[in-house]
Amino acid sequence: MMNNPGKMVKAMASMQANMTRIQAEIAASEFTGKAANGLVEVVVNGKGETLRASMNPAVRDEDAETIATLFAVAFNDAHRQKEETSQAKLKGIGAGLLPAGFKLPF
Repeated sequence: MMNNPGKMVKAMASMQANMTRIQAEIAASEFTGKAANGLVEVVVNGKGETLRASMNPAVRDEDAETIATLFAVAFNDAHRQKEETSQAKLKGIGAGLLPAGFKLPF
């Protein structure tokens, strides 16, 4: 942890700029979730918005509940990827500024 308030303010400003840049990168990214070995795909952006959804014509023969479940699995997979990427990119942002053991909520 820093003892010099001036350095700490500069480091905090740098951390905020980095966080803003990384958040923008994540928001502009696309994450593809898949189910049934790619027969169903859902694409979301880093804001969590669904951009596209598709299914292989072979899936159309399935009942509505199965199709809905496959889309849910693909949707959840895309969001899991988004969250894992966000956590990995934002990890360590506050290194050196925060007390040992303190974790940011992302």
